[in-house]
Amino acid sequence: MGPTTIISTNVIFADELAALKSELRRVVRDERRPSVDWPAVQARCLEISLRLEPELQRAVPSVVLHFLDDADVRMKDRQYSASQHAKIREWLEM
Repeated sequence: MGPTTIISTNVIFADELAALKSELRRVVRDERRPSVDWPAVQARCLEISLRLEPELQRAVPSVVLHFLDDADVRMKDRQYSASQHAKIREWLEM
């Protein structure tokens, strides 16, 4: 693998990471609405999860994967939701 391949891979990875962050910001925004459409949030989180490439799954912190998996828990538990939102916002700002 030459230098061009490494640079290309890093650029693609950076683009995928930026797209993931954009999608997660949208989920967070949707969950902050006064009337949350939880089935839509859960469907969006599942869709994002299913599209994540294995390399990206390994590269992101566990908070991202938990956030995607736990929409149903956030719906039922406000404290857990607040905790997950704080953690995911911190990662999104990195």
